[in-house]
Amino acid sequence: MSGAARWSCLLAENSPIRHWDGEFLVFNPANASTHLIGAPAFEVLQTLRQTPAPLSLAELAERLLGAGAAEDEAFLAELGACLQQFEDLGLAETLSA
Repeated sequence: MSGAARWSCLLAENSPIRHWDGEFLVFNPANASTHLIGAPAFEVLQTLRQTPAPLSLAELAERLLGAGAAEDEAFLAELGACLQQFEDLGLAETLSA
């Protein structure tokens, strides 16, 4: 994943999402798949979903944790892994800048 990569959510605004016992059930109509996502990962997905323009890893980190989050290498690594899983599931995509 290059530093110039930007991330975007692939879920439509009206994609069904249900809160269930501290987790979120997300249905992706594009590939008819359903995913159970923990609250922290769902916050990542929602942030992408509610942002009209694709975000870089650093921009997303700062939206989630505030100023300085882009300096936290451990958080950036976890966030990058989360985004990669979303891409593998068809929930997000990475775009070259």
